[in-house]
Amino acid sequence: MTFKDLQDDLIAEVEELLKDIVTTNANGEQVSGLKGYAHALPIIQSDDEDLEVFFPYFIVRFDNGETKDDDDCWHVATDIIIGIHDMAYHGGHEHVLIAIQRIVDRFAWDPQLDKKYRADQDIKWAVGEDDTYPYYFGAVAVTFSAPKIGRKADYEYV
Repeated sequence: MTFKDLQDDLIAEVEELLKDIVTTNANGEQVSGLKGYAHALPIIQSDDEDLEVFFPYFIVRFDNGETKDDDDCWHVATDIIIGIHDMAYHGGHEHVLIAIQRIVDRFAWDPQLDKKYRADQDIKWAVGEDDTYPYYFGAVAVTFSAPKIGRKADYEYV
């Protein structure tokens, strides 16, 4: 298992959790679910493209990881960043709150992810403070415990 596996598994889990949230994209088309991305939104390839094409989305980004000793697992600080576009003045804010609630409830109730990772109880969330209508943002911060390769056994020196 790698950190990339954790990221991919978390993206799949959150996409499943949010699959029935219905919003609109920047073109005014109705969209079901949020698309997950690893670390950042894709790079814009041409002048015709705009970041608006990615709404609604979420990003799974690792903040840092640490392990304290030989017997400790990895503790991976993870941010799940949510972006919603909605022309209804408060609709996007409500969708962000629903997405946050589902993610928080999922890992508070069942901290296991794919029988390989465990969410810590210290879960934080936040919503964007500024009025960015018709774009709305929020985030969930959770640390996952992930398996670690054990240290090589000490050699006997002759």
